[in-house]
Amino acid sequence: MVELLAKLEELVKVIQRRGIDFADFLAKRDSAGRLPIYWIVVDGEDHFKMDAAERDEFLREQNLLVEDEEMAKVQSEDKKSGNGNGEEMRRLQKNQELHEVKELERLFAQLEQHGLSIDDYFLTQEESVTGEKLLTKYALVNEQQTVDVAGVGQVLPQILGMGKTGMEIKRFKGLGR
Repeated sequence: MVELLAKLEELVKVIQRRGIDFADFLAKRDSAGRLPIYWIVVDGEDHFKMDAAERDEFLREQNLLVEDEEMAKVQSEDKKSGNGNGEEMRRLQKNQELHEVKELERLFAQLEQHGLSIDDYFLTQEESVTGEKLLTKYALVNEQQTVDVAGVGQVLPQILGMGKTGMEIKRFKGLGR
């Protein structure tokens, strides 16, 4: 399970490095739990599409100016300002396939087998009106202690933290003569 959570953290970082908020991305799942595979940015606005057909239909419906060097050589200046029909051209800034989605979905299914739901990734520990911490959905238990863990995203850091408990790392210099 630790290996699965570590791989999940790596893929979350990949999504975030792309500039996509992972919480928003998870919210885009369909009723079957599938994540969008295509990310399109038009005039600074994100659009996520589930498959190539949906992406292609979206691109056809939009009046888009493709921003890439090869297209810029082909398109003339009058085409850049409009399409000749008086319609304003919109700028396609990104049309990208998110290759990590298949791996994410596979990890979600494997985590589910271990009793961890990706729906609980961002859960936080709640407090009562009196300030008392309420029980969490998950807890890590070893011989010495029990640690409450609110969300799946916090499980791996807590496991690593528990593993370091009681360890001391010392560095010795010059043990030779």
